[in-house]
Amino acid sequence: DPYGQTDQDTVTVTLGVVDVTGLVTISRLAPVAAGRRFEYNIRVRVTNLTDGDLAAPVSLVLDGLPASVRVLNLTGNTTTATGTPSQPYLDRTAIAPGRTSEYILRVRATGRFTALPGRQRVLAGIGPR
Repeated sequence: DPYGQTDQDTVTVTLGVVDVTGLVTISRLAPVAAGRRFEYNIRVRVTNLTDGDLAAPVSLVLDGLPASVRVLNLTGNTTTATGTPSQPYLDRTAIAPGRTSEYILRVRATGRFTALPGRQRVLAGIGPR
């Protein structure tokens, strides 16, 4: 047609696990005491900056946590398939374009801390972490 439109739609299918860290923003809120001594809840928000869904499960991976911090509600630990082995992660469902998913991490530390240590990355899709 005169506007360059066609009768075809493009569908993108992602197979396997993809590191989508560069396609999202990650916002961390300050830890809040969770009742027991040295236990904290930390809210981490992941916003999809793309114009497509991030395929489920969407995993927040916590790289480089010190031994003094333990995640109590993790989904699992990564394997060598997606980078450094034995990094804790939490899963959520797919994230629609422009939408935000909130992860609430429950952690225990050997002392007080004011911020989530280490680096976070986001993986999407079905497969080993």
